[in-house]
Amino acid sequence: MKIPPRSQEKSLLGPGPAHLKLAKPSSSGPKTIFRYRKCYHCGFTDHIASKCPTATKADKIAKVKKNASKAEKVTKAEKSTKVKNSTKGSKGIWYLDSGCSRHMTGQRDLLTEYKEEKGPSVTFGGNGKGFTRGFGVLSNGTTTFRRVTYVDGLKHNLLSISQLCDKDYEVRFTKKACSVLNEKGKLALSGHRRENVYLIDMDSTIT
Repeated sequence: MKIPPRSQEKSLLGPGPAHLKLAKPSSSGPKTIFRYRKCYHCGFTDHIASKCPTATKADKIAKVKKNASKAEKVTKAEKSTKVKNSTKGSKGIWYLDSGCSRHMTGQRDLLTEYKEEKGPSVTFGGNGKGFTRGFGVLSNGTTTFRRVTYVDGLKHNLLSISQLCDKDYEVRFTKKACSVLNEKGKLALSGHRRENVYLIDMDSTIT
């Protein structure tokens, strides 16, 4: 492959590597001094990689793919960061469950004043099992539940209807919504129906 003439003047980052033979500069016409960063294909400093005479088509395609891969990783990282920031401190969605005997979660970071304490195993739908690892406090600032169970392996957050009633809460259901009233008859939590389940958003505080 023919290498175009180059200036004999050293560029900003020094001369090119010795393994490539320089063509003699033309004796006619003005000399153009290129001041680019070092070409990552051949190591010379008098041109950019996209104009390198030694770069093959395969090299350029590989570079495009590499840059695309980097851009994709950056995009995924940004999305991941946004998701983490949006859920930071979130108490999340809780299912009102008439079948469980205690409030329980599989996310230990939702609980404060957490204490490790082994407890009974819990059987999930499909005969799967989880294990009680400890207990903590769940609070959204206006409503607080103590001794909420952390169950390793539990995929959903569950509020026990029976335990709510045992603590003098009143649970009401309509066709599209649900509400939890405290012992004074004031609204403590509200939720909505999705398909055949009722969901409580613990981040929605009642004022």
